[in-house]
Amino acid sequence: MSPNIPVAQRGRRWTALAAALITPAIAFAVYMAIGSPDLSPNRNPAQVAGADPEHMDMVALTQQLAARLAKSPGDIQGWMLLGRSYVTLEDFPRAIAAYAKAVALAGDKPAPMVLAEYAETLVQGNNGLVGDDAQAQFRRVLKIIPAEPRSQFYLGLAKAQAGDAKGALADWVALLKQAEPGAPW
Repeated sequence: MSPNIPVAQRGRRWTALAAALITPAIAFAVYMAIGSPDLSPNRNPAQVAGADPEHMDMVALTQQLAARLAKSPGDIQGWMLLGRSYVTLEDFPRAIAAYAKAVALAGDKPAPMVLAEYAETLVQGNNGLVGDDAQAQFRRVLKIIPAEPRSQFYLGLAKAQAGDAKGALADWVALLKQAEPGAPW
C-alpha cells in the first residue's frame, strides 16, 4: 500500500479485503456443515436419501401414472393429470409431452381446457416466453371460448414481450372489464 494513503482509508481497504476473503470461506463452511454437498443437480430426486416424503410420494405417483398410461394410452384425462403432475414437479419437457398426447387424443373435438393447459405449459417450459406454438394454441382456445381469460392474458403477454406495450395493456384492460366481481384470477 502507498504510504500517501491515510491510515483510516488503509484500514477500510484491509477490512474490505478481509471481508471479501472471509465471507466465502464462512459460507462454504456453513454449507458443508448443514447443506447438501452430495446432492447432484442431475440426480433423480427419488434417489436422494432424506428427500421430502411428500415430494417422494409425488414422484412415485407420477411414475405409476406414467406406467399406467403406457399400458392404456387412450386416456385423455390420465394424460392431463400426468401433465399437471409433471408441472408440479417442474419437469416441463415431460409435461409438454403429456399434454401433447392429450391434445392429440382430443383431435378435432373442442377441448379448450386441454389446449389452454398445454399452451400454458409451453410458456412455462419456455422460461415464461409466449412462443408461436403457445400463441397458436391460445388462439384456438379463443375460437371455442372467446372470453377465456388465461388465453387472453397470455396473448397480451406475448404482445408485451414483442414490444407492443399499448396492445398488451389494451388486452389486459379488456380482460379486467369482462371479469366478474371476485374472479379468482
